[in-house]
Amino acid sequence: MATPSRLEVEHLHRVMMRASSEAADLEKRVGEAQKKDGLGSLLKLWQDAAAGVDSAFSRARSALQKEGTPDSQIDRIEKRIKDIRARSVHFDLHQDLDACVENWKALSLDFAQLSGKQRDPLVQLLDGYRSQVDKATAGLSSALRAEGMLPQDYRELKTLREQRDHARLFRVSPQALLN
Repeated sequence: MATPSRLEVEHLHRVMMRASSEAADLEKRVGEAQKKDGLGSLLKLWQDAAAGVDSAFSRARSALQKEGTPDSQIDRIEKRIKDIRARSVHFDLHQDLDACVENWKALSLDFAQLSGKQRDPLVQLLDGYRSQVDKATAGLSSALRAEGMLPQDYRELKTLREQRDHARLFRVSPQALLN
């Protein structure tokens, strides 16, 4: 095998350095993409719905008690709402998703069982938030299947990883490329 010329070695060195720089840049972009989960907008839907339900339920509390709703049921509803609010602020997708979904479902049942004139407006209010809650739930469920990221963010991360891995192939020494 012929010995490579100095120009060939220098060219290969430049190619390797460029590939190394590109790989480092892509590594940084992969790290940034991994930190971005995009779940905040979905959680905001839950937070807004829970705040609206909490506010209306708090205003209706005394009337519900006067009209025969047991204190234990009122306390249970308040606990569910507070749990959703707390979990959605410090959300861990793997630990909090199922608990929040169960609380939302249980609130529908609990509201349907309320006594008095406040029941129907509260049921309607909760139904009004249903599409918002369902959208958040669907997005968070998708994220759970995609490394905790929104699907479009996950696709971007996969593309960056593939580009980084391709660039890493050229991070070898010029001598290895020549041999």
